[in-house]
Amino acid sequence: MTTPTHIGLRPQAESREASTPDGCTACGACGSACGSTGAPPEVARIGPNALIQTARALEALYGVAEARRLLRLGGMQTLSDHDPRDMQDERDFFRLVTFLEGVLPRREVAAVLGDAGRRTGAYVLANRIPGAARLGLRMLPRSLRLRLTLSAMAEHAWTFAGSGTFAFETRPHPTLRLAHGIPARTIPDPAPLHAFYRGAFEVLLRGMVAPGTVLEEGVPDRPPPRVGVAFRIRFDRSTSRVDPTRSRSLRISP
Repeated sequence: MTTPTHIGLRPQAESREASTPDGCTACGACGSACGSTGAPPEVARIGPNALIQTARALEALYGVAEARRLLRLGGMQTLSDHDPRDMQDERDFFRLVTFLEGVLPRREVAAVLGDAGRRTGAYVLANRIPGAARLGLRMLPRSLRLRLTLSAMAEHAWTFAGSGTFAFETRPHPTLRLAHGIPARTIPDPAPLHAFYRGAFEVLLRGMVAPGTVLEEGVPDRPPPRVGVAFRIRFDRSTSRVDPTRSRSLRISP
């Protein structure tokens, strides 16, 4: 048997866009003057699913009519009418998160974004991972499945990291990190946003590596200057396989 060394994900329909250089250079994400005198950078883009699946999660929790009302209120009129197909300005997603945090209870924002993340992970599994790759992975040891899956995620990080970076390590403790180029002050409460990434990454890793994959969020020593999150990966044999297409509330302590 030939051991695969690469997972070939199906490409997005759009070509890759250049990412915004690291650093705050008048990106406009936070809507306030930051003192930068540099020229506005090229817009960093992410795949449309962050927005599409957030809209779907809003519909699942509040109903279609109320979800569309919220999207229009948040300046996402286009999203309320039809799904975008092209790569999207990453700032639109962060603006939507910030808006939802301003009008919804914290638990509900976390529930919406956690569900949106799981839906995003499920979409990627169903539409971006070739069946042959998933079948081949099942024949490999778990440690190799993990390394190949994380490597594939890193290779395609431009579809979800935007202006930021994605990194991972498998030893001594499997860990993955996502750091955006957006200033941390852009998101008043990062916990619901972290729920989005936890949901997406857990579904992907459960589908590709092991059903009992659990992501535990790390606590930084100091407040990070950029929007980002770090997860430690562990494998819980008692965790059953989840159905990522179902809407489920994510419990976060107030």
